[in-house]
Amino acid sequence: MSDEFDKNRDYRFTKAHFAYLSGLVEREIGIQLPEHKERLVYGRLVHRLRDLRLSDCEDYIRLLEDPSSGEMREFLNAVTTNVTSFFREPHQWKALRERLLPELLATKSEKRLRIWSAGCSTGQEPYSIMMCLSEFFDESWDVQLLATDLDTKVIETAQEAIYKEELVNRFTQAQKRRWLFRGTGEHRGMVKVRPELRTNVTFKPLNLLKPWPFAGPFDMIFCRNVMIYFDKQLMFDLVRRFEEKLTPGGLLLVGHSESLVGGDFRLESIARNTYRMPPVTERAA
Repeated sequence: MSDEFDKNRDYRFTKAHFAYLSGLVEREIGIQLPEHKERLVYGRLVHRLRDLRLSDCEDYIRLLEDPSSGEMREFLNAVTTNVTSFFREPHQWKALRERLLPELLATKSEKRLRIWSAGCSTGQEPYSIMMCLSEFFDESWDVQLLATDLDTKVIETAQEAIYKEELVNRFTQAQKRRWLFRGTGEHRGMVKVRPELRTNVTFKPLNLLKPWPFAGPFDMIFCRNVMIYFDKQLMFDLVRRFEEKLTPGGLLLVGHSESLVGGDFRLESIARNTYRMPPVTERAA
């Protein structure tokens, strides 16, 4: 069998090239790229080759292998997929509003809340969190939200907090007035998240597989639709690291396709795709 995927492509891209690049992605960020993702990788790779004016994949791989080039981050940015929306997976937001947040707040001895959005993409998740919390808290609360993502480009978009108006079509008019500015002039058709929601959100680039440069603990960790790209063992290892960063009674929210079944965790399932660290009084002696 030929080592070529498609001889009609602009650049020679072989099975060996794909194996090398997919292996690199798995080693660096834990994401598995099965063979059917070959076209996606080639498409993203072509953009980098053209931007850098390189003639072939071998030149690009040599660039990747040079730590001083900084290309590794650009490559990982290019191959990661960022799909998100405001209030994605509505059942979790409904459970938070109706039960989980009131239960969490009842355990708080002080008006202080720490939250982590791990895999925040372009920012819709952390801003959805702040919108949801604004229904429960006033300015007397000390609320801080850390939002992280591997992709430095989506972090920049998240910090700008400017989105196409069509992305908030499901918001009521009252919600739009409360949480958003409507763009005018060159920003017509856009909205911007109000500063009172952005003030307490800190965006940072972070590879979840590397050491985490913060201590925590967090009352809530959102890591949704990130671990679907990991194998089961890597996913379980990451969840155990999350456990160490959660307060007693703290919540971990995962995506609809991310099952923790089969893992040996202290977390208990309390709602669909939502888990809680047992309060101190409920832990085994």
